[in-house]
Amino acid sequence: MSTEKDPFEALLERQLQGIRSTRAELEKEVSHRSVYLDVEWKKVVDSVRNLQNRLQRHPKVQHFVISKDDTEITIKIIDSHARRNYSYFILSRNHPEKKFPGLDVVWLSEFGEDDRNFREPSDALATLVRAIAPKLA
Repeated sequence: MSTEKDPFEALLERQLQGIRSTRAELEKEVSHRSVYLDVEWKKVVDSVRNLQNRLQRHPKVQHFVISKDDTEITIKIIDSHARRNYSYFILSRNHPEKKFPGLDVVWLSEFGEDDRNFREPSDALATLVRAIAPKLA
């Protein structure tokens, strides 16, 4: 019996070590991403509060609510061009229908349209503002 390691055992050991190292790096990256997204989301919620104050008496805004836990913003706007005579938007830290748990993005949903996700919360808010502005004008 030889004291040398079998080359395939050594290969297996290197592979396992590489996989463990990669997993640790990914877990660390996911953790940092989640913290970053939470911080940026809070900035978006602060900006939305300013928008909410500005639009609270706008005649076309029927509903503008920030959830108690600050994870979801809903806006309903009278829209004579829409099929239901209103447009409804949800900006959310998590998917509004709880699809894709664990995906660290911000979701923007417009009733009747495909859901969109954004890696940067500020991009989601900018898209929302661009979508509601023509409906309010």
